[in-house]
Amino acid sequence: MAQHRQAVSAIADTLGEPEQGPSAAVLRLLDPALPRPQLLAQLHSCGFADAEAAAEVLEPVRGRLPPIWLEEAIASPNPDRALNRFRDLSVHASTGLETMLHEDRQLLTILAALFGTSERLSRHLLTHPETWPNLLSGPGDPQPDPVEWQGRLPARLAGCDYEAALREMRHFQSEEILRIGFHDVAGNLPYQEVSAQLGRLAEACLAEAVNRVAAELENRAARPDAELTILVLGSCGAREMRYGSDLELVFLYQHNGVTASGIEYQDWFGRLAQRLISALGALLEEGRLYNVDTRLRPSGSQGLLVTTYQAFADYHKQTAAPWERMALLRARPAFVLPGAGAPSDFGNRLETIAYQTPPNEDSLRADLLHLRQRIEKERAGDPGESLHLRFSPGGLTDLEFIASWGQLRQGERDPALRTTHPPTALQRMADRGELSPAVLDDYRFLQRAGLRLRLLRDQHDDRLQAADRSPLARSLGLSEAQLSDELSERMARVRAEFLQRLG
Repeated sequence: MAQHRQAVSAIADTLGEPEQGPSAAVLRLLDPALPRPQLLAQLHSCGFADAEAAAEVLEPVRGRLPPIWLEEAIASPNPDRALNRFRDLSVHASTGLETMLHEDRQLLTILAALFGTSERLSRHLLTHPETWPNLLSGPGDPQPDPVEWQGRLPARLAGCDYEAALREMRHFQSEEILRIGFHDVAGNLPYQEVSAQLGRLAEACLAEAVNRVAAELENRAARPDAELTILVLGSCGAREMRYGSDLELVFLYQHNGVTASGIEYQDWFGRLAQRLISALGALLEEGRLYNVDTRLRPSGSQGLLVTTYQAFADYHKQTAAPWERMALLRARPAFVLPGAGAPSDFGNRLETIAYQTPPNEDSLRADLLHLRQRIEKERAGDPGESLHLRFSPGGLTDLEFIASWGQLRQGERDPALRTTHPPTALQRMADRGELSPAVLDDYRFLQRAGLRLRLLRDQHDDRLQAADRSPLARSLGLSEAQLSDELSERMARVRAEFLQRLG
């Protein structure tokens, strides 16, 4: 029998690929009578890194594995992962989901590509089965109308008590991250739009959480008459939110005073901030919303959790280190809890604080170079073991420092440089003839690669390990050699631009 089957297979091989339907390679993998040695050889030729492990996964699920799925998995950046995740999915799948997997070709294609591209989203889907019903109606609009989308979360939370609202927010966040990830994998969203939507989602959750926490606190103690402003900094402040990013927040209030219940405003707002951090970061059955980092407040982790507008302005004028001024360039108000009076002009004051009297250039250069060297030493890791797309020499941090250097030196005189978005600042520097336009393309490439790397893995890091190079290259439409060449050339050019200014 084996000899006859091999003879038939050899004849079939001469016929080429069928014009429609699964390829001959896929049909062989799904053939339950294919001898083990030939199965292993076929898996290896189809790009599976561990043919033995793939065979162990494939054999028990052959009967439920749609050929289209396997075709897309083979074409994905990581076929091994896609096959493993199909096995996991088949274990938990409902009858409706199994029917969808065999009948909805478009969604099946996207799902197979997602499982073969993103460990983060694969795990997200498998650990949030409440999102599966949404798959039956498709992944949703890649770019929903902003006004209509903005009303979705408040509508979902209407009528919910405090605990129910926190749980429903997590459901909403899970569904939205899955929607964004689906369209990211499918190529329906440019990386800038992925970051923009992740940022809008974070700010929507922040706003609803603040309102809920404030209402709960107000039921127990009268609310201050002063305004509260919550600043976002870091990646969210820069409008470059990534998968798994923390929220870097600073809490500021309008002025001191005492509530009708006798509580100092600072104490009341401090309680609100602590409860908000807990509400966002608590790991419930439905998952976690966001980890909150408050170390960018005045005096860092040793400073007060909340401070007045005036104390914040005085600190940055008199005491703040240069790196704190640089961090402030990415700060913007994300939420304002109104006080009793008219709204303040703190948004405008914030820009004045950030771009007030330019620092001494020699001191600024020395401080920024020292800080960059420290980041490189402490966070980039061993260059022989991995490449950090953000912290290694020539990484995104070099470009962010170049943007900050231009903003701190010229921002007082050039309003076009006053932006929280580093690429916009770099574009202005290029328009002024102070920067090579090629560096802007380097920024876009590194940012896209970093965002895709986070999608590939379930890790909040931009460190490129050896095992990540092939999947990342495939996900970017490059060979592994091309990816290495691109990274080497681009990061060398970025480092040269950095040293020209700060080295």
